[in-house]
Amino acid sequence: MQTEFYHIVQKEAERSGTEVSAGTIMGIFRAMYYLGNDHTRRGYIALRSHSAHRISTTGPWRVEAEIECDGASRFIHASGPEPQTALLSALGHHLNVSLQCVATSEHQIDGARTEGRSVASYVQLLHPSTAGTSWGVGVDSDSQSARLQAVISAVNVVIDNMRIRPIRPSRPNTHIREDFPRQRPHAAIGI
Repeated sequence: MQTEFYHIVQKEAERSGTEVSAGTIMGIFRAMYYLGNDHTRRGYIALRSHSAHRISTTGPWRVEAEIECDGASRFIHASGPEPQTALLSALGHHLNVSLQCVATSEHQIDGARTEGRSVASYVQLLHPSTAGTSWGVGVDSDSQSARLQAVISAVNVVIDNMRIRPIRPSRPNTHIREDFPRQRPHAAIGI
């Protein structure tokens, strides 16, 4: 992730012909990984709420999520060995693309500069059709929510890099559901 981001900052320095300020670097980081309030860009996905639970004591996880794309809410769900792989599976079906999680990382952040958020999570996705990878970042006080937000961030980078668009028509497992449990509403992700 550092190498990928370094190249973006380097291009900005070359473009501007000046040293890149810390504020500009943070702005580039937020824009690149879809952190902050700008989830309204056409074609990009925002995680509005989610619920994750084990199907049985030692069984796979089931994730149900409400996502928003182009102002329309959709309900998606899937199961997987971990909550983030379940969400990735549901998103892959929604986008009609195969994605694999190849790396994750997580660390605590000091709360003073992050408005109470305490966990940063990073996810690297592989899109086998191009053999390319994309990173995503999620920040939240709850580590599971941070991981799920990192998946959404990485998927948005994939959407941007591959120039794919989420499927607009409703699919069998992608629909609006009024009784969806809104256990974790999400404001915009921010650092």
